[in-house]
Amino acid sequence: MEARCKERTALSRVFHSFCKLLLAVCFCTLSVCAIHAQNYSGMLTWHNDLARTGQNLQETLLTLANVNSKTFGKLFSYAVDGQIFGQPLYVSNVAIAGKGTYNVIYVTTENDSVYAFDADGVNTSALWYDSFIDASKGITPIPCADTGADPCPFATVIGITGTPVIDPGSGTMYLIAATKENGTYVNRLHALDITTGGEKFGGPVTIAASVNGTGAGNKHGVVNFDAHHESQRPGLLLLNGTVYIGWASYGDVAPFHGWVLGYDAASLTQTAVYNSTPNGSDGGIWQSGAAPAVDAAGSIYLITGNGTFDISKGGTDWGDSFLRFDAGLAVQDYFTPNDQAKLSKNDLDLGSGAGLIVPTQAGEFPNEIITAGKQGLIYVVNRLNMGKFNTQKNAVIQTVKGSVNGYHSSAAYWNKRVYLAGKADFLSQYALSKGLLSLHPKFQSPTKFTTTPAISANGSSNAIVWAIEKPLINNQAQPALLHAYAATNDWGSGQVYDQASSTPSVLPDGSVLMGVITNYNSFRGHLMKFSDAGEFLGSYDFGWDSTPAVYPHDGTYSIVIKDNHYWGGLYCSFRHNPICKPLPAGPYNITQISADLKPEWSFKNTTIDNKHPHGYEWCVNAPAIDANGVVYVNSEDGHVYVVGQGGKLQSKLFLQLAIGAAYTPLSLGPDGKIYTQNDGELFVVGQ
Repeated sequence: MEARCKERTALSRVFHSFCKLLLAVCFCTLSVCAIHAQNYSGMLTWHNDLARTGQNLQETLLTLANVNSKTFGKLFSYAVDGQIFGQPLYVSNVAIAGKGTYNVIYVTTENDSVYAFDADGVNTSALWYDSFIDASKGITPIPCADTGADPCPFATVIGITGTPVIDPGSGTMYLIAATKENGTYVNRLHALDITTGGEKFGGPVTIAASVNGTGAGNKHGVVNFDAHHESQRPGLLLLNGTVYIGWASYGDVAPFHGWVLGYDAASLTQTAVYNSTPNGSDGGIWQSGAAPAVDAAGSIYLITGNGTFDISKGGTDWGDSFLRFDAGLAVQDYFTPNDQAKLSKNDLDLGSGAGLIVPTQAGEFPNEIITAGKQGLIYVVNRLNMGKFNTQKNAVIQTVKGSVNGYHSSAAYWNKRVYLAGKADFLSQYALSKGLLSLHPKFQSPTKFTTTPAISANGSSNAIVWAIEKPLINNQAQPALLHAYAATNDWGSGQVYDQASSTPSVLPDGSVLMGVITNYNSFRGHLMKFSDAGEFLGSYDFGWDSTPAVYPHDGTYSIVIKDNHYWGGLYCSFRHNPICKPLPAGPYNITQISADLKPEWSFKNTTIDNKHPHGYEWCVNAPAIDANGVVYVNSEDGHVYVVGQGGKLQSKLFLQLAIGAAYTPLSLGPDGKIYTQNDGELFVVGQ
């Protein structure tokens, strides 16, 4: 089951900008358990808990029955003054002076503002509001242009980026605000009373730190924290009375380092300092906005990005490393991939998402943490012996090949399942059994988008996976989409369109390919792959009207399809079906994909005329492939095309122009001749 809510506003980094806040029923009614059993309860930290599972197991109102596209949707919205990057936080039963008791949503913006809103929508204005800028005194958010980042990762200005954290015992929200003050760049730690927005504990305090080192930007052997080059992107962590805060860069503009600072939650005095590359450079701690993870023993886990790594040679620099800290920010253990130098050189940060701590496992390694980086590999790591650096192999529990696009997001967990979405890729569900992930996704969403999912469930029932998509059409941002999937469903299931021309194909390994149709990708459908036992193995983003051809080679096989990018408006009404988005017609490709449904090469039909400005369709039915991998295929332009491996055109022969030219299969005879039909005539092509 999937429900989608289309909205013209935005919620947090997940919803991105549009300077609006959507408060959908999924947030209005969530009853998340408290992080600490004290005065306040709610969603108090990034991704719900310190293990960063993203799950809320006490949801009783949202069910698989009532979350659907017909009855579930937006209730109300609040306007805010800037881009929302951090996750909104929720606290129940907050007494607001002079106004009453409310369930409250707390929202921060890149315009250095903080809002407290009624989560139930009864009070239509902010319960309280703070702003940390004053243009009359020369205090503004940091302009994106000042960072030198190209492109700037933010809309126009930079203010409050990292997700705040709330102490349920003292009713205090901690956050970092970045400002430009008469030419000087400043970061400040604020401790706000959640009932009034007032400053607490003598705050705010200005962020300052230094370590000894010869690294980038050092002065006389000292590396100082530089608010001009440091981006406070990860969510804040509150642990045993200490607030931990991380920094990276603005678009890798040097000089910068990864920093983590600890502050006493009651006095706001600095208690711990960590710099990831004191004698090198970079190594930012950004994690796509994710907060540090914490295990039951109180160990803190963070992952650095590209940067200097020399620990294995006795150095002090930790680029592209998965680190375990104690409360004083001393490194206790680590894992660094054996190809770290390549990762750093090619901007393939290991630390592009959070570590996910999963429940105790029944296998050989009961204590595990899972992460995935820009390279597209998913690492299952032993928390008690993380593996360090090994030039020959990665000494981790398991490495799984995930998204070919890499990851710019974090995982979620529920009931022996791990949910991950690659960059502009399918949201995938992996099974976790005895400490090992399934090598392939068990299920996948029908569409591709970048997201960090979250889970609502009532224990082990009514589990729903929530995800936000920010669509682009012709590189223009569209209204955000809220997706809801049944957490246990076969997301790859679909229905065969009555007029589809796809025929099931049995592959050499016994698996089956079948084209199905959906509205979610402009009626292009999906080519679905199932095991011989009916288990969904994956899908490719096209395939409802094209029977594939199979090319066995080198102990494996490839699949060739007619990859037609139809304009969705031809097959579904955008006006009456907002899920089916119209897209520009074309291109029309012949595409070869691997056995695991990854593109290998494409050949584009470039024949155009006044009636076909985007080219001619290959249309339906299977191409043919000879033993050398040469592809023979009909086109609606009346030609038979001969395309070699790699997508290189070898020759083409015109038969006659007719709409039926590509609607019938093409066959290769044992005599080497091509047999094909065009407009009711049989053509035999040979020497």
